[in-house]
Amino acid sequence: MPVIGLTGGPGTGKSTVAALLEELGAVTLSADAVAHRLLEPGQSVANAVVEAFGPQIVAPDGTIDRRLLAQIVFRDAEARQRLERLTHPAILAELRYGIQEARRTRGEDAVVVVEAPLLYEAGMEDWFHRIVVVAASFEEQMRRLTCRCGMSAEEAERRIRAQMDLGAKMRRAHIVIWNEGCLEEVKRRIVKIWPLLAGSV
Repeated sequence: MPVIGLTGGPGTGKSTVAALLEELGAVTLSADAVAHRLLEPGQSVANAVVEAFGPQIVAPDGTIDRRLLAQIVFRDAEARQRLERLTHPAILAELRYGIQEARRTRGEDAVVVVEAPLLYEAGMEDWFHRIVVVAASFEEQMRRLTCRCGMSAEEAERRIRAQMDLGAKMRRAHIVIWNEGCLEEVKRRIVKIWPLLAGSV
């Protein structure tokens, strides 16, 4: 069963590419979606994060204020590493389980795509038959993060700088998708590489 890693920098369009691969029949798993579930009230990971970062990160409705937490950890490398130590083991375990479930429910013909922004940083390379990096220029990343996500320019740049250099990710990838054109152009590229991904075992 082909297992494909999908990564890239903030604002490069990883989720868009994941959604297009899903349209072609892939089973998609998202590390960010798993992280969001783990930070829901009552989850052991969420409790550990609140204990580590204090009650100020808890919103009035009892949920973790993810925007505030992000502001804290992207300003402080040590805080970011502390958050990763608390969350990454559970995220990786959930993703492994998702891959196993795809094999059990969809069989060996399934194509599983794991979208993981910190794929290289988390040491996940050996999980995958192919790794796809979605890339865009720094200027386009900044535009998307500020215009679409409502971040300040300073916040957006901190997010980008906090991750591994995009050029380094591209050099380690099997396939790079440059994502600055229209959606139809990206679709054409993905349709073109789909047979390679589906036959990756």
